[in-house]
Amino acid sequence: ALEGALLDAQFRALRAVAPKPAGAEVVILGIDEATLDATPEPLALWHRPLARLFEGLRLAGPRAVGLDVQLPDRSYDALRPGIDRELFAALRAAAQSFPLAVALGIDAGGAPRAIHPPFVAAVGDGGLGVATSLLD
Repeated sequence: ALEGALLDAQFRALRAVAPKPAGAEVVILGIDEATLDATPEPLALWHRPLARLFEGLRLAGPRAVGLDVQLPDRSYDALRPGIDRELFAALRAAAQSFPLAVALGIDAGGAPRAIHPPFVAAVGDGGLGVATSLLD
C-alpha cells in the first residue's frame, strides 16, 4: 500500500511540475452490473452484442482495441443458428480494420483457456493475449 501511495504521489508531482499531453486518447468501455442485468443472455451468449460492438468500433476507426472478455470455447449454433457466424464475421472485420487483441484467460491450473477455433482464426494467432496477472 505504501509503494502504491508513493507512486501516486510521484505521478501527481510530475503532472504539477512538467505536464505532458497524452499522445492519444484512450477510451475504456466496461461491462457493469447494470449492463449484465439488462442483457437477457449469459455472457457466453453475447455473440450479437459483441458483434454490434465490433461493428461500431470498426466505424469509429480506433487505433487499436483490446477485448478483456473470454470468448466462448465452443459453438452455440445449436441454441441459435447463425450466432457463431455473426461473431466470427464481426471479429474478422474488426481484425482487418485495426489491431485487435483478444483476452486469453488462464484456468486454475495455469493453462490457457480454450477459445472456439473459428474465433481464434478470425483474430489470427497474433490477436490473442494473456489477460491474467499474478498476485504479488
